[in-house]
Amino acid sequence: MAHGTGQALLVGDGGDTRSVHTALTVLQSHDLLLDPSPRGSASVTTLWKRAVQAPRSVTRATRRLTHTATLTANIAASLRRIEGLQARGLDADPERLRFQQWLAGNLCTIHGIQVVMDLRPGQAALLEQSAVLVANHISYIDPLAILAQLPAFSIAKKEVSQWPLLGQIAMQLGMVPYRRGDVFDGARVLRRCEAALRRGHRVLAFPEGSTTLGFGVSRFHRGVFRLAQRCNVPVIPIAIHYHGPEAAWVGDAMFVPHYMRTTMRPVTRGRLAVLDALEPRRFPTARALADAARCSIASALLPS
Repeated sequence: MAHGTGQALLVGDGGDTRSVHTALTVLQSHDLLLDPSPRGSASVTTLWKRAVQAPRSVTRATRRLTHTATLTANIAASLRRIEGLQARGLDADPERLRFQQWLAGNLCTIHGIQVVMDLRPGQAALLEQSAVLVANHISYIDPLAILAQLPAFSIAKKEVSQWPLLGQIAMQLGMVPYRRGDVFDGARVLRRCEAALRRGHRVLAFPEGSTTLGFGVSRFHRGVFRLAQRCNVPVIPIAIHYHGPEAAWVGDAMFVPHYMRTTMRPVTRGRLAVLDALEPRRFPTARALADAARCSIASALLPS
């Protein structure tokens, strides 16, 4: 672009140049384009980038939301198959977990979520067995990233089950909701997870109980570790790391604005590090097992 001409060279995703041209005209009328000061130059640069990138982001978000909506027919068909199996008294778990993995993988692909899973030698066979998977918690992206690779019955807060439509789908596909601070509900959740483990499936939990920015790992609750000891299944720690802080969903951040920003980003990259399994019999208490899992994940997140 030549100084003072207001002509844009490029607008993303094939959009027209009118919105950018108008923005630049306004800048010219306020002499911002000709401001030689560093502050003025920075302001122009920021506004220019936003003007060019906004059409791309909006187009990207619209496209992704549309693609997500197209999954509705597949979801409905799978839920009917699951309900049909259950009505005939047959085991619906293989269908439930198969479709869970398919759906999580497609949602990651549609939203540009690219998470690589690192496995150590010999871990692939171990992950085919009944196990308790535990991970640090950064975002609602975490379960999608893990379940796309390792389908499992996952423990989530009760509020997720109350989300319109999404909550019911998640419960049908293996989510086990729990009510925070309710001891009796916690016992119910552990009984259901125990049944899944004894049927040979995996259980996924985020024992911090809340999300963090991902720079550290909060103290783990011990309930799921007590379950691992009772069922004598390995605990497999998973360290989640995203490239950049944008993926973190923490504190009082509202879901919809954060989700929309996720749909607008070109790519959300991350890594799942599957760490050495912990045998529950080697630890005297559930607290000791929980602390060992937490330390394993925290060490994996340290800068190399």
